[in-house]
Order: sequence, then structure tokens, then C-alpha cells
Amino acid sequence: MTTLVCLSQLSVPAVAAEAESFEQAIRLCNGDDAEDVFEGCGYILEHPNTQQNYLVALWERGKTYLDLGDYANAIVDLTAAIQTNSYRGVLFVAREHAYRETGQLTLATLDYNTAIELEQYLPSGYIGRARVHRMRGEHSRAISDYTEAIRLDPSSSFAYNERANVYRDQRKLSRAIADYTEAIKLDPEYPLPFVNRRTVHQQQGEFQRAIADVSIILELDPSSPDAYFDRGMLHIEMSEFSKADADFDQAELIDSISAHRLKRIAKALHSAGRSAEALDYVRKALDFNPTDPGGTEILATILNSVGRYDEAYTEYARTAELGGPEKIEELKTKLHSAGFYNGVIDGKFDEETRSALRSCVSARCFQEHHYPSRYQ
Repeated sequence: MTTLVCLSQLSVPAVAAEAESFEQAIRLCNGDDAEDVFEGCGYILEHPNTQQNYLVALWERGKTYLDLGDYANAIVDLTAAIQTNSYRGVLFVAREHAYRETGQLTLATLDYNTAIELEQYLPSGYIGRARVHRMRGEHSRAISDYTEAIRLDPSSSFAYNERANVYRDQRKLSRAIADYTEAIKLDPEYPLPFVNRRTVHQQQGEFQRAIADVSIILELDPSSPDAYFDRGMLHIEMSEFSKADADFDQAELIDSISAHRLKRIAKALHSAGRSAEALDYVRKALDFNPTDPGGTEILATILNSVGRYDEAYTEYARTAELGGPEKIEELKTKLHSAGFYNGVIDGKFDEETRSALRSCVSARCFQEHHYPSRYQ
């Protein structure tokens, strides 16, 4: 962090109850607490004594706005800083971040181009521009910029991880794994490359390797419910159901599993032929939100698959009613495709639709043992 110029001989009125001098404002402005930064930097900006102090106060407050996600105010402060000193590439890099986060990609690119022109040996300029290229789907340009950032700083695990993400976008999974692995070698305690490499292993069906990566993530952060959940889902893929249950239990101990994740578990278990366990999980999800049509539809599908047709009909009907006209129209379309309904496709859940639904369920026409993706 840049240190403000301190004029120790200068005495001014109190900045706040605990601040009795300009030096205190400097300490606050250079602190880690956002309120302190706003108080200290604000005072300095109202009482500037040197251009350097004014510039750094804008910089510190602008960065704090960035950290808080207040991009509009960050842009204001960083623009003022650039107007004060337009030769510092790092100022353009920071403002670009705000532009990128607010979708102003053209302005973001202009700032990165300027940063690179001013300080061509600044890796963050290339990294930032690469991220904009990736957002635009310009993968070759993104890789080129990440490669230049790596050339400038071969020890940047972040740059390797980011370039790997672009390779993954391009489905160049071997190159992605190579870059994730290099990022891990450079910084074995940086969790993101493990998270991302696990995803690629999973896409390749290498579930044991994916489990190994998640296990390392848990060594780095044993209190991560997300990692326990992810490993549990992978254990289901390996038909290691007792291990999956243990991981889900551990995730639940750390932080209650959301209804969305409980439904994912139910779908995965159902696809794996574990309908009884799947029923338990989807019912837990519905305990969170009994009127969730997504939950009732999963419940209906599982009940139908195990021959509990009356209960399945009830849940399919409840799904239609909870989902409203759009869901009813979707149901009618399915019934028509299955050959059980020839009426009007609209959003009315009438007696004809109910009768068609009952016949369809009895014939097990909605058998969906497998979902498009267990991870949706």
C-alpha cells in the first residue's frame, strides 16, 4: 500500500472523536477498515496539502469502493486520480475493473490498452485485458494476453489459472489441466486451481481424480461445506453411497444444506437407482419450501418410478397448480407428446388435463430415471 506523505509539524482540528491530527487522518486513510478509509481519505480530500496526498487519498478510497462493489463511486475517484496523474498504469487497471464489472467493456479495454502503453511490463494490465477478451468470447486474444502476463511474471499462479479457464472454455481440456497443475506447483495453497481442475476431471469422467482434488481443498479449508457437498456428489458418481452420506452429513454440520442442493442430491441418487434415499432428500428440500414446483416435480418423478402412482399423480397435479399457467402448458405439451392429451395447449388445468395426467402416470409415461445433468 502506498504511504501518504506525512507533515508531522502540521496540527489540524480533530477528524473524528479518535482523530486529533492530520497524521491520524493519514493512518485512517491507509487502514483496512472501510469506514476509517472513508473518514481519513475524505478529510484529506477536503483539506489537501500536497498533490501526492490528494492523489493517494483518491487511490485508497477508490480501491475501497472497488472492494465494496460500489463501482460508480470507484469510477469517480479513480477518474479524478487519473486526471491528477495520467501516467500511472495501475490507476487505469483499477478503473478498468469497475468498468468491466458494470459491463462497460469498451471503456475497460481502452483503460487496459492505456495501462499497457504506460507500463508495458505491468502483468496486471495484460491479465485484465485478457479477462475482458474472455468475457467477449475472444479466446485467442485472451490466451495471448495471459501468455504475455506469464512471460512477464513466470511465478504468477493466478495467470496460469486464468489461462487454463480459457482453455477449458475452448474444450482444450488437456491444456487446461496442464495450466491448473502449473498454478498448483507455483502456489500449493491457492485453492482455485484445485477447484477448477476438479471440474475438468469431472467433465472427463475422471471422478477419482476429481475426488482427490476436492480432498486437497478440504485440507486447505476443512470448514468448507461446498467442498464436502461437491465430494459427496462425486461419491455418488462412483456409487460410493456411504461416503457420499458422510460428506453430506459433514456439510450439514457446518452449514445447513440449501433446498437447491438437496434437490440436486435427490436427482443424483434417483439417477443412480437409489430412490428411497432420493425421496428422503427431496422431502427435506420441500421442508424448506413446500410450495416449490421444482421440488414437487422431482418428488412426483421418483414416486412414479417406484410405482406409487396415486401419490405421483397428486404431486404432478400440485406441480402444475404451483407452477401456474406456464407449467400447466408445459405439462399439456408433455401429455400430448406422450399420446394422452389431444386438447388445447393452454394454461388451464381442467378436468380433461387431470384425466390425461392420471392415465399417463398409471402408464408410467413420465419415467425419467436419468436427468440431463446431476449437477444442474
